[in-house]
Amino acid sequence: MYWFDPMYFVFTLPPLILGLVANAWVKSAYRKGLTKPNWRQVTGMQAADLLQRKALLNVHLTQVSGELRDHYDPRTKTLALSEGVARSASVGALAIVAHELGHAMQDDEDYGPMRVRSALVKPVNIGTQLGAVLFFIGFFLSALSGITSFGRII
Repeated sequence: MYWFDPMYFVFTLPPLILGLVANAWVKSAYRKGLTKPNWRQVTGMQAADLLQRKALLNVHLTQVSGELRDHYDPRTKTLALSEGVARSASVGALAIVAHELGHAMQDDEDYGPMRVRSALVKPVNIGTQLGAVLFFIGFFLSALSGITSFGRII
């Protein structure tokens, strides 16, 4: 029989549940925002083009596939909008465009915290991708830790 320490769940389940709830909340707000039309019927891509020209930003606009993939890349000076945001004439699309253009403006002004954020993107993405894997590795290692080096069960 395997031994398992229930304290593992005390430390791992709260962050796991918090992450799942936050993810569901963001997706819900995203979808809700894309259903409310904006008064001028301006799409996300049109708004991004207009705003970046008004702010005199040298930013390349592009469209990416998927949902919630909108981002500004300071290395390539590229603002990428997901298909749903680029094509949607919604309040949510305008909010996302304004948020991402805010990052472009911070980069243009050489805003210090923006440089810190940019440096942290790769490590955070690695952690995000490895989080679930490390959870299950920890679970199985914890369960196996009750077996002694002689193969006996404690």
